[in-house]
Amino acid sequence: MADSDGDGVLNGEDNCPLVPNPEQTDLDGDGVGDACDSDIDGDGIDNSLDDCPTDPNNSEGCEENADSDGDGIRDIDDNCPTVHNPDQEDSDGDGIGDACDNNTDSDGDGIQDDQDNCPDTANTGQEDTDGDGIGDACDPVADSDPETAYACGTADAAPFKPFQAPGSSAIGDTSFLCLNGCVENPENVVDTNLFNSASIIVPADLGLTEGVALTVTDSVETYEAPNRLGVAVANADQLLNLSLLGSVEITTRLDGAEKETFSSLTLADLDLLGMLNDESVGYIVVDTTEAFDEVSISLGGINLLSQLDVNAVCASPDAL
Repeated sequence: MADSDGDGVLNGEDNCPLVPNPEQTDLDGDGVGDACDSDIDGDGIDNSLDDCPTDPNNSEGCEENADSDGDGIRDIDDNCPTVHNPDQEDSDGDGIGDACDNNTDSDGDGIQDDQDNCPDTANTGQEDTDGDGIGDACDPVADSDPETAYACGTADAAPFKPFQAPGSSAIGDTSFLCLNGCVENPENVVDTNLFNSASIIVPADLGLTEGVALTVTDSVETYEAPNRLGVAVANADQLLNLSLLGSVEITTRLDGAEKETFSSLTLADLDLLGMLNDESVGYIVVDTTEAFDEVSISLGGINLLSQLDVNAVCASPDAL
């Protein structure tokens, strides 16, 4: 059976199946756990309006022991008094627990995570020398170091740069036990470790007309045309076989609208765009004629390539 909230108690036995509450406390015994009960003490008064939400008699002085969310932490000590959070985690140290903090600042630099170009590294100035959406404080491929290898070349050798978080995100098709093909670890394509890879997997005997897709989206940058799009892959040796490369398809989109699809692909000379310091890494390269901010790599076919490992997706921030 499922355990939707991941608290170790199966849904059928969980008195709050959508809210983690491994302790399963139920003060008023109504079958609804305190963690999700709008009236914990069963006195007919909603917790938000009840001076003493855990005392049905509202005894004198009960406010001092009130625990509105039933997490075992008194309201006066609770950093999320109306949201169940017994761990009291507060990543940015602002006194508001992560469970109810709508303005999380994980690194405590005064800039909220959704606006911070280095959400886990303090960088108040938000300097971004190369303008890639990743702050200098956490950018693994800073322009200031010409010897540093980009996923798509070096700072001196090519203007191509990888799509990377936080400006970019990646998602992939999934299926139960990967029976119909799936994408494993799509987030690896946009993380700061350029040697990590996502895997697009298709069972060898499964014929798919549309393929299994890994999609990478840049929410900050639009890549103007003409451009050269490079997909860094760890299957370079296999892809030298054109029949295997024929099972790969690349599609570009702009604001969700499909722009171009490439199915007649070539594997670039490794010296064209650079390497990840690994001769087994190659680049599937296409020349685009329309602007894009999203790229999908799809793997399909019958008895062709059954797995494609993608290290990074790269393009030039400016039209070539």
